[in-house]
Amino acid sequence: MSAYHTIHVPAKGSKYTLVLFHGTGGDETSLLEIGKAVAPEASLLGVRGNSNEEGSNRYFRRFEEGVFDEDDLRTKAAEISDALKELSDGNPRVALGFSNGANIATAILSLHPEALSGVIAIRGQSPLKHPPETPLDGKAVLLLNGERDPLVPLEDARKLAENLRQRGAEVQHEIVPAGHQLTMADITAAGNWLAAHQWG
Repeated sequence: MSAYHTIHVPAKGSKYTLVLFHGTGGDETSLLEIGKAVAPEASLLGVRGNSNEEGSNRYFRRFEEGVFDEDDLRTKAAEISDALKELSDGNPRVALGFSNGANIATAILSLHPEALSGVIAIRGQSPLKHPPETPLDGKAVLLLNGERDPLVPLEDARKLAENLRQRGAEVQHEIVPAGHQLTMADITAAGNWLAAHQWG
């Protein structure tokens, strides 16, 4: 994957690949243990964001908290989408992203739906002010937002869920009793959701 650091953990007989997108300041290894916990039967692919914000890895630039550089976001979503297709092993790809990683995952699904079969977006928000109208039929999405999250307004998260539904995606949106951090409730919900779908 040119310009991106990755780590691939194959699983024997896996029927799908779980693509892991870290939050701000993380790297390609940050979500590996969570990936193993929620999808023990899947191959794992961790991707490090190549945008740098004061020494912290991100997937795209922002102007301030919650205000994204959408030109950069669209460019990076296209780059990662192309790279994922180049790395394809023939298995479906499902993304699991946290915070900034959740936002790039839903942006990729929205702009390049052929790149992903599904998305788990933990503490994500609407990444695009004017998302495309591309149909998302056959795509599955789990949105996990915190009821006390100081960074992501629930109204914005609900807007994202509604947009994805209107475009044909199967969307499950859960509000967990948490702030912006990852919790066991997220891991349990993600594992149950993945197990309930047939990805192979």
